[in-house]
Amino acid sequence: MRKRSVTSGLLLAMALASPADAFTNCRTWTHLDAAQKHDYLHAEIERIVTSAEAKKYGSVNKVNMRKCLSRHVPEISDQFDGLCVDKKTASMQALNRELERYIWTCVGRRGS
Repeated sequence: MRKRSVTSGLLLAMALASPADAFTNCRTWTHLDAAQKHDYLHAEIERIVTSAEAKKYGSVNKVNMRKCLSRHVPEISDQFDGLCVDKKTASMQALNRELERYIWTCVGRRGS
């Protein structure tokens, strides 16, 4: 239990320290268990919603955006798993694009 707590804390710190538009890479992602992946995604959602980065999505209700993205965490995790299996698309940019797609879905507009 202690190990998961320490790992979750490190993941949260990494997500919060990430520069805008940077998330993770497949090498890191594939070494996480399911619970850690969900913790990582929730931390990234929180970082996005509370950062200046949220402004690029226009005037949105951050509570609703957080709830919507949180509901999609299992799907996002599955999508990341699928991207990381395919070595041709296994990049940080591919993961960022996938997360961005979900964000735009939640704010009600399509990303460009």
